[in-house]
Amino acid sequence: MSFGSRIKSLTGVDTTDSTIKGYINDWLAEGAKELINILPNDCLWNVTTNTNLTSSAGSSLTNCKIVDVQRTFNGFDYACRKESGSARGRLKANSGYMEEASKPDPAFYNLNGKLYIEPDPSSTEGGKISYVSFPTATLGESTYTGFPDEIEHLVVLYASIKAAEYQLQNDQDTEVRAPVIQTLKDDYKLGLQAFLGGGNEG
Repeated sequence: MSFGSRIKSLTGVDTTDSTIKGYINDWLAEGAKELINILPNDCLWNVTTNTNLTSSAGSSLTNCKIVDVQRTFNGFDYACRKESGSARGRLKANSGYMEEASKPDPAFYNLNGKLYIEPDPSSTEGGKISYVSFPTATLGESTYTGFPDEIEHLVVLYASIKAAEYQLQNDQDTEVRAPVIQTLKDDYKLGLQAFLGGGNEG
């Protein structure tokens, strides 16, 4: 069943309306992004992508969640600590600051849409960035690519909440809409709690 059909069955919203179609597509994207940002990184391992960094040029990564950053030294991968871009000067070798990065204690920061690693990675001591792209979907689709299957239904609930709130805003029918919205919110909250509380095991 498509996302649109599932949302319609939960809310009764007219998914053939051209205006609501665009909104639903946006809500599906927003819901997926919210959930990816909420989930602990260890729940995202099966949808994570890796990219390598072998120079000081940085890596342009947009519309994604950074899960892990590592730098290789002496054949071992060392986790990079996250620092502010404003502290990049302090990360440089021999800076003398407590934030100074080293090969066994590397760091990364974001600046102007790019991710940088200190000390600078190289072809022999490369950096590795693990990330999850925020997926998009349309109401005519029935599944996401690069998103945990176990919580796909939560995105449908998220979009359904938004759709029901949109209906309420338009018709002001509190008696009908309010109970539907509350039920959807309760289902969303309980579903997320169940997943985070152990529903993701196995």
